Amino acid sequence: VGTVFKSVDEARTAIFSIKEKLGHIWKTNQSKVDVNGHVRKVMLHCHHSGTHIPVHLNDVDPSDLCRGRSIRTSCTAHVNVNRIQGNLWHLTTVDCSHNHDREVPVGGSAPHQPTPAQQELVSMLSMEKFSRAQLSKILQQQLPGNPLELSQVSTIMNKARFDARQEVAAMGGDIPAILKYIREQLSEGQDWCYDILLNTQQKVTGIWRMSPVQVKLAHCYWDLLLNDNSYNRNLYGYPTNIGIVVAGDGMSQNVWYAFHESEDIDAHNWVFRQYIDAAGWPPLALFIDRHPSLIVSATITMPLTQQFYCLHHLDGNITKHLQPALGRDWESFKSNFWLVYQAVSPSNFDIKWSSLLQYFWAWAWISTVFTAGIRTTGRPESENHVTKLLSGPKQ
Repeated sequence: VGTVFKSVDEARTAIFSIKEKLGHIWKTNQSKVDVNGHVRKVMLHCHHSGTHIPVHLNDVDPSDLCRGRSIRTSCTAHVNVNRIQGNLWHLTTVDCSHNHDREVPVGGSAPHQPTPAQQELVSMLSMEKFSRAQLSKILQQQLPGNPLELSQVSTIMNKARFDARQEVAAMGGDIPAILKYIREQLSEGQDWCYDILLNTQQKVTGIWRMSPVQVKLAHCYWDLLLNDNSYNRNLYGYPTNIGIVVAGDGMSQNVWYAFHESEDIDAHNWVFRQYIDAAGWPPLALFIDRHPSLIVSATITMPLTQQFYCLHHLDGNITKHLQPALGRDWESFKSNFWLVYQAVSPSNFDIKWSSLLQYFWAWAWISTVFTAGIRTTGRPESENHVTKLLSGPKQ
């Protein structure tokens, strides 16, 4: 009694540390404030303080009542910490009479309050799809010395996600929050491009945007464009639309992100026209799947752009529609087709391909267009896979 500390946190840390060595876990139970609202007294109690009050009635159905457990044992051990002047605090009451055995085993450690650094790290990573076990391992590696229980990690994660949702809700929802961010960037001189799509009831049915870096990429690598959609990645069921160009090093570069309510011709027209306005000109080659509205829209908005359909989607489409017509000849046709595709050398390919040219004219249709060897929409599909990893299970 009478020991002076420079702050209440210093007093709390010292008491908790001493009690932990003795095998007991303590907690902050109550605090009192003065007329100005400043804390003047803090009461620290044993973790077993309080009286357990059963919530079940034995006389209702004793056979259906499980024996519950409670950590409360009415332990009266406590310490009062009072502020004396300024930021100085001293101990006025010290009661160490526990009515239970030690809780922390010899050589063990008690759970500790998360440090600000731990809270910041977990909050930052909680937006990613890490499990609490993974975050716990990251904490052990990045900030050792104060291990947290999994329940503590969960609490920090849930609070960070709740605060993020509340922040978005305070801005009016997801779309207003996105627009607010883009407009802030524009006010700072950033060269963002964006647009929203409204229906006849003035409801927002789509949003499209390009960052300054994406605008530069579209200006530089405009000749090849790949487009695809990913589904069930948001609360509203809107498809996520992505555009990709191929840089000089052969790497994929995302040049726009959008989501829209429907996949009709008007929605695709809107997306393509926004991109062409931002890029300055249409691409030479467009790689898409076989979605009918997408094909029509590309023909309307980019009539001089050569369209290429994903080989994977074509194979599935051929299998679905051509196999019933060919019947017993299907296996022979498919085998010959892939023998040509899998030729072991250019000369071998030319020989096999020449034989197929008697019946098919596809090479004459695409051989004059630069495609960088692209045959499928695998690049946007890979990006969609990343989107699925970030967004988690289907909504």
